[in-house]
Amino acid sequence: MTKQRQLWLKIATIIGLILVLQIPLIWVDSAMSERQYYHTQAAENIAQSWSHRQVVTGPILVVPYETQYKENVWDKNLEAYVTRIRTRQNTKILVPEKNLINSDVSVERRYRGIYSAPVYTSQIDIEGHLDLTPIGAIKKEEGFVKIGQPSLVTFISDLRGVSEIPVLHYNDKELPFNAGTPIRTGQQGLHVDLTLDVLTSLDYEFSIKLKGSNALSFYPVGDNNTVNLVSAWPHPKFNGKFLPDTREIRDNGFSVSWSLNSLSSNLNEIIQACERGNCEELLNTYFGVEFIEPISAYSLSDRAGKYALLFLLLTFAAFFLFEVFKSLLIHPLQYLMVGLSLSIFYLLLVAFSEHMSFTLAYWGSALACIGLIGFYSSYVLCGATRAITLSSALLLIYTLMFFILRSEDYAFVMGAILLFAILTAVMVITRKFNWYRLGEVVPKQG
Repeated sequence: MTKQRQLWLKIATIIGLILVLQIPLIWVDSAMSERQYYHTQAAENIAQSWSHRQVVTGPILVVPYETQYKENVWDKNLEAYVTRIRTRQNTKILVPEKNLINSDVSVERRYRGIYSAPVYTSQIDIEGHLDLTPIGAIKKEEGFVKIGQPSLVTFISDLRGVSEIPVLHYNDKELPFNAGTPIRTGQQGLHVDLTLDVLTSLDYEFSIKLKGSNALSFYPVGDNNTVNLVSAWPHPKFNGKFLPDTREIRDNGFSVSWSLNSLSSNLNEIIQACERGNCEELLNTYFGVEFIEPISAYSLSDRAGKYALLFLLLTFAAFFLFEVFKSLLIHPLQYLMVGLSLSIFYLLLVAFSEHMSFTLAYWGSALACIGLIGFYSSYVLCGATRAITLSSALLLIYTLMFFILRSEDYAFVMGAILLFAILTAVMVITRKFNWYRLGEVVPKQG
């Protein structure tokens, strides 16, 4: 076999090894996904025991009333149409003219084994003003019979999170809330039965101590609404139909405020649909905040895994250049050993990050792999200086990748710049190399 063919066989063998090494990398990726699944399940179990994400809707005043109407029906006995009096159950929903919600949220971690998830306890203070004059208009409707029991209703998505029974303060009165709502929606909530015979307006206030996990959202149904929320959690993500009007995010927490009116929220049509029995849009419209970890250990490990092929290519290219320029012979099994060392870095990273901070896990895994490759390379490359050069290059790349992984907003552009810089370095190093004479410089054992 000619030297040229031997060299191309070596290149083909290296490419084949890179393909073979995708098998352990796929296995490592599967292990990452499995651990991520366990973490998700643990977070769900914590939410089951604590309380799920919360959505607070309302308050609204629900006024049931009866009307009667005449209906002509066929009487078989008389063989003629007769007029019958029918009763219809109706619902009138009144929304506040002004509604103010202030919420202070305290976030902590709860654990299931080695896994954790953020949960919160919130103090929600609600106050507002209701105009009751539309109740008088009900009595003027055709066929009006009577008004039922009015109730002030607030919907809460998971009542298990209500840690104390809220008390409604209105017009110098105090009444505790009861579980359930007079509207059949399938949604959980609280209500207070009110006596409004002599009232033309209602000024109310109450507080809810509410536990939840992952997210806290609101839909304050009123003509004019203001929601203020503060928390010491440094990583909020705002969700829902409306973004905040003002927000301030600091390293030690955030404060945020929404302002909403009935025109921007299309509230009138939503309330009219709910009066007819379709409250789906009312109960599925919300805005709020998620308490997230923007760079979790699993997402960082997964992001690091995307650079695995690049590490293999660069390291094998460095070994190949040593073969070409330094007259060495490196066996394919030696390439394989180094490739496996690079692959196991990601497995160590996931395993360590479950028990310590990601920074310590990353550098512990990186230094262990660099040290192993450096020690092995001192024999493969026939010299400590060459091994130190290779290890230094790996250390530089791992350092650059660490900063890329820790960057939320600039990870993509930093990764692109790194790839460009590496390609530039390879092109500069090999710029004077005559690739047509590659077969003439096949190395001998050094």
